[in-house]
Amino acid sequence: MEMKIVQLVLNLQCLTIFLSFFFSFYLYRLSWKNGIKYFSIYHFVAFVVVMPFFLVLNGLSKFLYLHEINNYSLLFGFLFLSLFMIFNMPNKSGRGLLIALFLILFSLLIFNILIKEADKLIQNSQAFAINCFGLLIFSIIYFFKLFKVIPEIRITSDPIFWVIIGVFSCSIMSSPVFIVTGFFYKIDPENRIFILIGLMPPLGFMTLHLFLIKAILCTKKLQ
Repeated sequence: MEMKIVQLVLNLQCLTIFLSFFFSFYLYRLSWKNGIKYFSIYHFVAFVVVMPFFLVLNGLSKFLYLHEINNYSLLFGFLFLSLFMIFNMPNKSGRGLLIALFLILFSLLIFNILIKEADKLIQNSQAFAINCFGLLIFSIIYFFKLFKVIPEIRITSDPIFWVIIGVFSCSIMSSPVFIVTGFFYKIDPENRIFILIGLMPPLGFMTLHLFLIKAILCTKKLQ
């Protein structure tokens, strides 16, 4: 029963990412001066990464390199989302410190993925924990800066606001799970509660992509 629930949630995650990919076609009409257009690249990469996983999950393929794709897509996602938030902060103060923090976290991520020898599941959980923790820090800093200034437009109409709401929601839902994954896996990898708690990250990524769709709809309204 638990595995059927897991497969259902993972399929819903994939379908949500596919849906956000199709919504992203609207972004190609925008100028590159509009920072939100860069998410057309992010959506394309997400679609390419998720498609093999979706096929394997449903027994339609036996793709052998999911772990490697997962690792490199994690690097891309952290690079893209971190720099997007850093360069879209409500003010530019402290940008140098934010870039320095990004470089430290990105180096830790690379070290964990490419150098550290560890069990693949535990290695992945540590890498995802670094990723989510870093994105959570940047999103909190964004909100702290946002509420210290008077926005030029209503924040609920700002696509960037919804993007970062999505990043924050995904990170806060996923971080605790990835931090304790290795510990619980060593104790009892087939524990029902652990399996169900492990659904939080897929639900978090679903939430992220739903908010990305909201950001695209806001962009369309502003044109």
